[in-house]
Amino acid sequence: MYKDGILRPKKEILERFNLLPYAVNIIKNIKGVDNEEKRMKEKSSAYFWTIKHSIGSLRIRIILRRLNNGTIHFFIIMKE
Repeated sequence: MYKDGILRPKKEILERFNLLPYAVNIIKNIKGVDNEEKRMKEKSSAYFWTIKHSIGSLRIRIILRRLNNGTIHFFIIMKE
C-alpha cells in the first residue's frame, strides 16, 4: 500500500487487491522464476524472486521476498 513511506493512489491499491485472488494459484503452479535479485544494506540482505504469469490478456507479476535467513514470503502483486 506504500512506496517509500508514501501511500499509493487509491486506484492503484484497489487494482492490486483485485489481483490477490490469482496469487495463490500462480504461486502454487510456479514453472520457473523470471528474475532473481539479492540486495545488501549494511549487515542485512534481501532476496527477491519475480514470477510472471499471463491469464488471457492480463499479465501479472508477483514478487516473493526473503529477508536474511528468514522464510520466503509474498511481497507484491501487480499488472505488467
